[in-house]
Amino acid sequence: MISGNVTVCPNGSATVTFTGTPNATVTYTVNGGANQTILLNASGTATVANTYTTTTIFSLVSVLTSGNPSCSQTQTGSVTVTVKNLPVVSIAANTDICVGGSATVTFTGTPNATVTYTVNGGVNQTIILNNTGVATVTNTYSSTTVFALVSVASNGTPNCSQPQTGTATITVVPLPTVTLSSNTTLCSGSSATVTFTGTPNAIVTYKINNGSNQTIVLNNSGTATLTNTYSSTTLFTLVSIATSGSPGCVVPQSGSITITVKPLPTVAISADTTICSGSSATVTFTGTPDATVTYNINGGASQTIVLNNSGLATITNTYSVNTTYNLVSIASSGVPACPQPQSGKMTITVSPLPVVSISSNATICSGSSATVTFTGTPNSTVTYTVNEGDNETIVLDSSGTATITDTYTKSSDFALVSVSLGGSSGCSQPQQGQVSIEVVPLPVVSITSSETTVCSGSSATVTFEGTPDAIVTYSVNGGSNQTIELDDSGTASITATYSVTTLYTLIDVTLAGLSSCGQPQTETITINVEPLPVVTISSNTTICIGSSATVTFTGTPNATVTYTVNGGANQTIVLDNIGTATIVDTYSVNTTYSLVSVASLSTPVCVQPQAGTMTITVSPPPTVTISSSQTICSGQSATITFTGTPNATVTYLVDEEDTGTIVLDASGLATITDTYTKGSTYTLVSVTSAGSSGCTLPVTGEVTIDVVPLPVVSIESDATTICSGLSATVTFIGTPDTIVTYTVNGGGNQTITLDDSGSASIVNTYVAATTFTLVSAALSGNSSCSQPQSGDITINVEPLPIVTIGVNQTICSGDSASITFTGTPNATVTYTVNGGSNQTIILDNLGTAILSNAYTSTTIISLVAIATTGSPGCSNPQTGTITITVLPLPTATIAADTSVCSGSNATITIQTINRICNNSC
Repeated sequence: MISGNVTVCPNGSATVTFTGTPNATVTYTVNGGANQTILLNASGTATVANTYTTTTIFSLVSVLTSGNPSCSQTQTGSVTVTVKNLPVVSIAANTDICVGGSATVTFTGTPNATVTYTVNGGVNQTIILNNTGVATVTNTYSSTTVFALVSVASNGTPNCSQPQTGTATITVVPLPTVTLSSNTTLCSGSSATVTFTGTPNAIVTYKINNGSNQTIVLNNSGTATLTNTYSSTTLFTLVSIATSGSPGCVVPQSGSITITVKPLPTVAISADTTICSGSSATVTFTGTPDATVTYNINGGASQTIVLNNSGLATITNTYSVNTTYNLVSIASSGVPACPQPQSGKMTITVSPLPVVSISSNATICSGSSATVTFTGTPNSTVTYTVNEGDNETIVLDSSGTATITDTYTKSSDFALVSVSLGGSSGCSQPQQGQVSIEVVPLPVVSITSSETTVCSGSSATVTFEGTPDAIVTYSVNGGSNQTIELDDSGTASITATYSVTTLYTLIDVTLAGLSSCGQPQTETITINVEPLPVVTISSNTTICIGSSATVTFTGTPNATVTYTVNGGANQTIVLDNIGTATIVDTYSVNTTYSLVSVASLSTPVCVQPQAGTMTITVSPPPTVTISSSQTICSGQSATITFTGTPNATVTYLVDEEDTGTIVLDASGLATITDTYTKGSTYTLVSVTSAGSSGCTLPVTGEVTIDVVPLPVVSIESDATTICSGLSATVTFIGTPDTIVTYTVNGGGNQTITLDDSGSASIVNTYVAATTFTLVSAALSGNSSCSQPQSGDITINVEPLPIVTIGVNQTICSGDSASITFTGTPNATVTYTVNGGSNQTIILDNLGTAILSNAYTSTTIISLVAIATTGSPGCSNPQTGTITITVLPLPTATIAADTSVCSGSNATITIQTINRICNNSC
């Protein structure tokens, strides 16, 4: 015989033992190969020990005894050395999580094998794969963790194991952080930079002055900046930070910085004042307390003065010349010192001691008028004499002049006496000076021009010719008088440029120095000015691609306009006699018409450059798409999303009959949210872009909202009243595949699923009344499609009738006995008498029935069953008997007649039969 089967691991050793007749030779095969032999020892055993990498079968062939004779016989039997496969295992791929997040490491390999692994190179740990070859480790992690395979060992005997390699790294993404730059103080209108510093590429959420959330993305160096100018104090507050990529780890953040904005300081200077030369005056600065004011005097070097804590500073000095204090700037105290330029000045007008002079001697024509002019300190009062007569006075005007005009027939001498200032200054001093007036002949003059017609902006020369040194008075376009003095050859010229037609008119001519020696003049000359032509171009317009647009030039009639298209070569167009010209064309790209110049159709030809453009913007065709179809439950809401060209107007149909429009927002989105109880189809019709162009294109596309009706269910039973212990079927009927929730006798919710024909049944036996109540119905696979349900059914249980029979009785033969049946009122009782055929009796409405009979022999009455009347008729087998024992009637005999003598004794003998009797017998 051969030893039993054995199982080893690959390269494991096993021993096959042959046991039999001592010293016999055993022939065997290995894996069906050539015969091999082995000799049993004197104890009748032999062994083959080897290591194995594959399953090996040793099969007996025969055995041959030693000695003489040598007996041989065929042998059967085999042993299998089964080589188990080495177990294997793999570990799940790497994953990234946030700090504190959970991750699952999955081991997959030989079912039921024991896996040895390490965590972060620590001590060995083990886990057993389930019968599908899977095991998982789920934990939360705060740092990167590496699971490394060590080995795997199969279960059972032998326990085969082998080393394993493989790792799974749970990379823990550190939670992002961010800080804000420090608080700062700046001047109103200055700029400041807010710097966010933290985790590179993270998304920072923040608020400004507690407004809505805003975001900024840190660069790959972990910084982001916001630079702005500020006019009021501004608070930046951190809200949160989220890492980029996956996973997106979000961490709330706290921290804020305040950009404090200091108002710019201001200053004002006191009002102008007037003093007499050598008097004192005070300059007062009023403004922001403690600020430093920079000013200059008469435009000289800058000087500074500091306002006190009431915002005041003063400078008091004496002055002999006009002095102007000019504000330059002001800077507030503290840091930052917010400087800003200032305008404003105070002029200390120093009234010099008043002076006056009298105009020089004049020569006039006899009988003409002459003017004596006093020139000096404005508003001063001049005292003078005429021909050494009495003192007279005249007041100089605000420009420091006063005149006396008169006609003269003889010489007159005006002599100054003194001058004084009126008002508070009251400055005065004596004066000297005199003038004499004499007579001269009248001068003459004529006027000519080099050009009589010029283009606007061109020049022409007007020439005056007449009495040498004469002063010519003329007007231009009827305006105020102007003068020009002829030179010693008797000519004077005016060369100027002209933009409008100009009329020079001679008024008079006088001798220089002899203003009264003059006479009126009437000659004129006109310089006609051709206006420069002008042109404008129509305003910008926006059209749809391929549409036409009109470019309109409007300007000087018959002028020639030079223009370019998109900066190309110059082109020309001639305006008609009402001053317009048009170009009509179709466009597929943006096109700009630019004015270059315009030239008139006059003599001379007047040309001037022109600026102005018209851009024809070609709008691309608008687009729109509609979201995909949806399936919802009746009464639920659904959202239709339109996506396309921002601000475009979309026209659509609802169920192919109602037309609607909706305007996409600035991001190109619009939605319609509604609740639905029946299916609806939204079909795109067209889309129109916003703006004046209003490009409209037909579009296709539709979305269907399929409305799944809410499930319904009803409940019924094949019997509403049954006998106790019998069965009844409760049937739910409704929407196929609906999950029905119900209660039994008000207990916890239970569920049953209707089949694809819309029904489900529960069959039970009942011993008490049971009520099934509907709670709700929900579609299988779409739990959101549900609604409450009402309805119930009660299975009423009739108790089984019962009956008892009275107690045993003993009567005399021929006596009557009453048997009382007591039980369920109105029930029918079935019984037998002495085991005979069934008989019945009906209990009355009190539940009793009495059977009365006379009996001559012992009688046994046995209950068989009891059944109720009505529906259902409940029947219940019954046991119970009573016995009516009938005693025979007793009998007696008396002895025969005898005769005795009077006074003698006689014996009467009475003998009884059946002496056992009750008292009634």
